[in-house]
Order: sequence, then C-alpha cells, then structure tokens
Amino acid sequence: MPSGDVWKAHRQWIQPGLGPSHLRHTFAVTNSVAKILVYGIDAKLDESKENGNLLVLDMFSLLSSLTVDVLYVFP
Repeated sequence: MPSGDVWKAHRQWIQPGLGPSHLRHTFAVTNSVAKILVYGIDAKLDESKENGNLLVLDMFSLLSSLTVDVLYVFP
C-alpha cells in the first residue's frame, strides 16, 4: 500500500475520476452496457428453453466483455 509522497501522487492522479459527475456518467454507461448483456442472456435462455437444451454460460468471458465495453464507451 503506497504511503507518503507515493500515496499523495496516486491520490492526485485518481481523484478527478471519483467526482460526482464522473461517477454518474460511469454508472449510466455501465447500466446501459449491462442491460444489453442481460438482453443477450435472456435471448439465449429463451432459445435454450424452446430447444429443450441446457444453457451453459461462460460468465468470466461475458463479464470481461462487459468491462471492455464499458471502458470503450467511456470517453
């Protein structure tokens, strides 16, 4: 864990990203990307129910993609 001057430099670097307007924007972007993910999962679930198949999802891959999508959309 950084302390002293290192901690101060890290805090100054990250502090602007923790402001209220920045966090609101981050939440909005994350929410919209997550809704798309949920819609896709629901579609796969409906398809598996129609076919009588078991649905197996790679959640690590899906959530990794969600993370990248949020970072890509974020200015």
